[in-house]
Amino acid sequence: MASRRSGVRIPPAPPKENERVGDSGKVEGFEYHRLSCFFMPYYVYILQSESTGRYYIGQTEHLEERVRYHQSNYSKAIKNRGPWKLLHFEEFPTRGNAMKRENYIKRQKDRLFIERLVSASR
Repeated sequence: MASRRSGVRIPPAPPKENERVGDSGKVEGFEYHRLSCFFMPYYVYILQSESTGRYYIGQTEHLEERVRYHQSNYSKAIKNRGPWKLLHFEEFPTRGNAMKRENYIKRQKDRLFIERLVSASR
């Protein structure tokens, strides 16, 4: 059975200054190891383009890494629309919960809904 993957490999975002890539190929750092021992929450996040004012809604397990990924223009969906500013994020215990919330926000199709959500979290 054929895979749905296109075979295109996107390189990971560059590590932060206080992180290093270990022998396993994963980013290593104090925070990374300290948190991975307990649980890894999932996040729904809202980014705003500082150049166009557009919003982007997504979900991820590694929030800081994902924001760096968007800032480095690897993402085809939002390439060359940055720089991006993280406006809002919510934490969930499972990926399923995060996906439901992400889809709920996206289904609203309402800029005012997103702006009210962001202003309520400040």
